[in-house]
Amino acid sequence: MTDVSSVDIAPRSKVRFGLRIKLLVAFAAALTLMFAVLSVFTITYVTDAAQAKIQADILQTASGTAISVNVPGVMQLLSELPNYDPENPYPTTNELYTKFGAELLHVRELVPQARPYLYGVDPSTGELFWIASWEGVITPGGAFDPGSAPPPAGGPGPAPRPSSGPAPGPSSGPAPGPSSGPTAAPGTTGPQEIGLVGYREPVSASVESERVARMRQGLDGVVGQDRFTNEDGSWIAAYAPVTGPDGTVIAAVGVDYPLAYLEDVRSGAVRVVVPLLLAGYVGLLLLVLVVSTWLTRPLKRLTVATTRIAEGEYDLDLSGVLKTRFPDEMAVLAESFTRMAEKVRIRERTLTQQVKQLRVEIDAAKREQAVAEITESDYFASIAAKADAMRRRNDDPPAEGGDEPQG
Repeated sequence: MTDVSSVDIAPRSKVRFGLRIKLLVAFAAALTLMFAVLSVFTITYVTDAAQAKIQADILQTASGTAISVNVPGVMQLLSELPNYDPENPYPTTNELYTKFGAELLHVRELVPQARPYLYGVDPSTGELFWIASWEGVITPGGAFDPGSAPPPAGGPGPAPRPSSGPAPGPSSGPAPGPSSGPTAAPGTTGPQEIGLVGYREPVSASVESERVARMRQGLDGVVGQDRFTNEDGSWIAAYAPVTGPDGTVIAAVGVDYPLAYLEDVRSGAVRVVVPLLLAGYVGLLLLVLVVSTWLTRPLKRLTVATTRIAEGEYDLDLSGVLKTRFPDEMAVLAESFTRMAEKVRIRERTLTQQVKQLRVEIDAAKREQAVAEITESDYFASIAAKADAMRRRNDDPPAEGGDEPQG
């Protein structure tokens, strides 16, 4: 018979982890992975959506600005000032140059942080050059320089810049070109501090080749440019052609927009999304703890009861181990163990009775075998023969007149 008490549930020499701990670890790992992926996806989606919206807005801004550009004025400006003048890189005394700069400044006021500019292409060399930018009119001595005298009333120049507009200097945002623009006249604030580009200055002198190629595409149609980086930060851009009545491309409008706004969007998303996800993460872990405790508690009681059954308490009643109003698989398992214990108890009782009966039968057989061994021996046979002879002498009467048998 197998010793039931020797059967253990698990090796006692090994470290065991409860089912609740395993459930917590498994769900914690799954939730960590899920919430990490969800956080990255949410923040990336919000940032990409914001960038797509900005890209669409600056494409629309570039297209609208290109449509509003005075084409005859551009042609006249290019004919009046055909060359780049290092001594006068920002010809703010020219009414057309000032007018285009004022229009670009107005675009910046409508779209804060954007930096619009106008550029063209030399038909003889095919090289791109700058025409005007919104910073050109706020240079020292320019039409919007706070230190210069206002233009005469009714003059062709634009009205003085309102105080709410961008101020000169680095705080007004970077210019389309690098900060190493043309050198200013002695005694004035250098363009290096403002980040300007001069009129008809070659674009290739201040812009990398990849962006120059994208700007060339802007002469053929409205195009956008994805993130690019320079010493002023990260940007996105849009370009739109300026065409004449006959469809001839005269120039193009470019609009750059800083991606610092996207960093603000990303930071805002992190501040909002991450705490919400962390709260949900902690809440789900607490829910897993409660559910795992609720599931493993009856299983622990059942484990204790079955261990007692394994030690020989077959009459243990498991009906009260799992008290629940709505029976489930655990209750069915408890009933199964109860029936199993009852059958084991009956079988053990029957086996015990059979063993006792077998022992009696074995003892009787041993006695019979011992008797047979005694009766079948030679010594017992000789004794039996003598006893039989004595019985015969005792049973036979003595003969008449005969002599007494000799001793």
